[in-house]
Amino acid sequence: MRKIIIASAAMVALFSNAQAQTVAQLTPSNTAVVVVEFQKQWTEPGFYNRMIKSEYESRNIFENTVNLLDSARENNFPVVQAPLVIDPKNKKGWFAWLTFASFFTKGTKRAEFTDGIVKKSDIIVNGRYAFDGFKGSDLDAKLKKAGSKNLLFCGFTTEHCVDMTMKEAEERGYNVWLISDCTATKSQKLQKRVEESWNAKGRLLSMAQATAIFEKPKSTSGQVDKLLTSNN
Repeated sequence: MRKIIIASAAMVALFSNAQAQTVAQLTPSNTAVVVVEFQKQWTEPGFYNRMIKSEYESRNIFENTVNLLDSARENNFPVVQAPLVIDPKNKKGWFAWLTFASFFTKGTKRAEFTDGIVKKSDIIVNGRYAFDGFKGSDLDAKLKKAGSKNLLFCGFTTEHCVDMTMKEAEERGYNVWLISDCTATKSQKLQKRVEESWNAKGRLLSMAQATAIFEKPKSTSGQVDKLLTSNN
């Protein structure tokens, strides 16, 4: 019991009172991590990688995301992978036509997940062809099947695909949070702009906060939730 109380108190210290009341309700049965576009097109040498390389490397995005996802899986929170895959034989949407299907191309290394990001237990989204992860995909159906109404987002890029997918998720009735240090874009200025917009809504979390949610100690008598919701 003492260990539970100590661990719970440490978690409480990471959150404001308002945050604690909300995150206390996030459980494996109603919450998922959505990984947007964590693919080699972004993380291996090339034009796209050059755009985000500085932020990606200086902020340890890969290591942070691996730690986040490992913690989620170990605590039975679903991990949903939402890749962008462009089929050159069946181009859909303006992005595929504008780029001649030369990026995120189906069947090529560029469209593959970054090594170490995906595990067999992950839910893989199919059909996505636009910046908005719901466009043309089965993301909504798979989230509903998993019972996930609360979504924690990471991936690329913060101000485009991640932000657009989060906004669409909100429109569809989901509760969303941006994981600040598991997302990256071209500059610190752009990153901060998006972070501030979600923080203003109380929808910004750090990797440490998200991991604390996943690893929240369980107590049959409810001591943990009482500690969380009584934080001042």
